[in-house]
Amino acid sequence: MKTKVHKTLRKPALFIGAAATAMLLASCGGSNNANPTPTPTPTGTATPTPTPTATTAPDVNFANDFAAGSARLYIYAYFTPTGGIEVFSDASRLANASGGIAFTVSPENVLFGFTDLEDPVEFDDTTLVSGSDTLRTYAKGDEKLTLELPFGNVLRASYERKDADIVSTEPGELRSRRVVVIVDEVSTTDDITADLVYTGTPEVIGGTPGTTLPDAITAPARNFTVSATGTTLTGTIQVFQDVNGTPTLIAELEVDTTVGASGTFNTDLTDATGGFTGSLSGTLAGANREEIVFLFGASHTDGRKFVGSYIGRLPAAP
Repeated sequence: MKTKVHKTLRKPALFIGAAATAMLLASCGGSNNANPTPTPTPTGTATPTPTPTATTAPDVNFANDFAAGSARLYIYAYFTPTGGIEVFSDASRLANASGGIAFTVSPENVLFGFTDLEDPVEFDDTTLVSGSDTLRTYAKGDEKLTLELPFGNVLRASYERKDADIVSTEPGELRSRRVVVIVDEVSTTDDITADLVYTGTPEVIGGTPGTTLPDAITAPARNFTVSATGTTLTGTIQVFQDVNGTPTLIAELEVDTTVGASGTFNTDLTDATGGFTGSLSGTLAGANREEIVFLFGASHTDGRKFVGSYIGRLPAAP
């Protein structure tokens, strides 16, 4: 592994558009750089800019080939100083950036692209660790790829790698993870005539850089409701931190925002518990609005920060 000096995430000179990313992924084949240049740890933003709507494939699932670009991205990292323990390093929800996935069924092959990677990274059938209709994991050396499709309409792809790094003057190892979220779009034009109540468990990452342990932050399952008129989304994201063995509520991010005609929404976040501020952006997903997904970021004046995503679904039909 190459060693690099820790610095803030730099923006490349030219971002690849979401649709172009999908085309690039679909055409790259085996020409990927297997060892792309290590990327600096990101720096979080106190109030992230709402993420643009993604360009998606018409049917994202593991039974067929697909290629899809997305502008729903976030990145986070943990650092292990030489001889020390792993702690949270940094995190950020990225705006005006793009990534994507190209999936081939047979022989199985996945290409993952992200705004700061010079070339897509590739995982083939020999790297498949486990696979099902809802979760597929791949590994090769210090690189891993996880594809989550929990309810069939929202795909969360997470690429993990390890690099030698220096944070301030401390040498060690940086474990970073880049996340791309892709959705099947809503196609129904029927009015919403009853409340849509989605249930799911947020993925929340963060804490105090240089201090918080990887498993110290948790978030319980939550419901989010789109009103019967189809115009508002309400709910809360609760963030807990382990304090001397006791899960302690440290943030309760309130969501109360307008849902657009296309099912998309953006809002600032307020915190009724711990004084965090941030923002959130997402969309309804699936042909008949079966699912919801959003990405969020929040930070505190004391340096703590969180990023994450939420995938929820309507109750299954009886």
